[in-house]
Amino acid sequence: MNGYFCCEKQKLRFMGTILRKLVRNLNLLLVILTLLSYFAPKTPPDKSWLLIFLGLGYPWLLLANFLCLVFWIFKWDRWAWLSGMTLLLGIGHIPSVIGMHPIGETVTAAPCKVLTYNINYLELNNFRKSKAQAAVKMNHFIETTAPDVICLQESAAGPRNWEKNCTTLPILRNYPFYTLELTNQVNIASKKPILAHGNVPLFKGNGSNGCTFADIEMGNQTIRFYALHLQSNKISMMADEVAKTGDVQNEKTWFEVEKMLRIVKKNTKIRATQARQVKDHILKSPYPVVVLGDFNDNPMSHTYHIIADKLKDGFRAKAFGRSTTYSGSIPGLKIDHILTSPSIDFMSYEIVRVPYSDHYPTIAQLHF
Repeated sequence: MNGYFCCEKQKLRFMGTILRKLVRNLNLLLVILTLLSYFAPKTPPDKSWLLIFLGLGYPWLLLANFLCLVFWIFKWDRWAWLSGMTLLLGIGHIPSVIGMHPIGETVTAAPCKVLTYNINYLELNNFRKSKAQAAVKMNHFIETTAPDVICLQESAAGPRNWEKNCTTLPILRNYPFYTLELTNQVNIASKKPILAHGNVPLFKGNGSNGCTFADIEMGNQTIRFYALHLQSNKISMMADEVAKTGDVQNEKTWFEVEKMLRIVKKNTKIRATQARQVKDHILKSPYPVVVLGDFNDNPMSHTYHIIADKLKDGFRAKAFGRSTTYSGSIPGLKIDHILTSPSIDFMSYEIVRVPYSDHYPTIAQLHF
């Protein structure tokens, strides 16, 4: 009998050793992937397809490393240093996905409050069953938020369709100054005078994508606002379907996943080219700039890195908590941003998680 128990103990000890080796190997792989993700922002997407997806998955790599760190500390194992050092080496990236500034009192004296919002056409398509109800709630949200400048993406385009926007969101009638570009569905509406506006032509931009700029009079100075909606991945509906009906044991599911990855890879390259076009225009601006909108890329992407270079990120400066701005089936995406020239200060920054679109509105208060 003693021999039997001894044999069982040896088996358990052997299985424990194998399991610990497996966990360590997985931890080592996780560390390697995380370290590689740190290179994603500065690596053009045509140079490495792997870094595209590692940058996209950075929030989850960050979480996994933190859990490994806690696990090894709990086990009182020296392997804790591996994830700990990995997190330390990438500490500069953490504020891009986790806001470090507790929300204080709302600043009421800020000269300008800005709002960026991808409204997903509201009742102009059938993406959401309760379009009319969502429009009423969105209108109330904008009315109570009372921004001075609004950037809308996926709104009705062109002069004739501005009335459609105002019918959908009556609060827009309180904004007497607005841009009406024929080539995209990005609008800027302002309570303050727009002195000039125009369009930045984008490489391979489709109907809903584009870049509009407006020079707006702010007190005794002029600020140039850029409203962006860069190349969409167009995989939202595919992701919704996979999340709803996908079976990991079904070959069709993996075929759809592979198809989505190919689409993301192709459109990431397009966005990088568009970002360079936008950046060239920004560098020629005679005024300080505010860049806001739907970049369709996260802070660990090359697209974001191109545009954000030498600009101030409102999320890093004033946000608190998680950074998700996309409410669809793909979790953890921060693809809506507000950036400014260094001379412009952020007084507050908030991502408001209201379910009226497939994006969350982002609000900032600025001091010029």
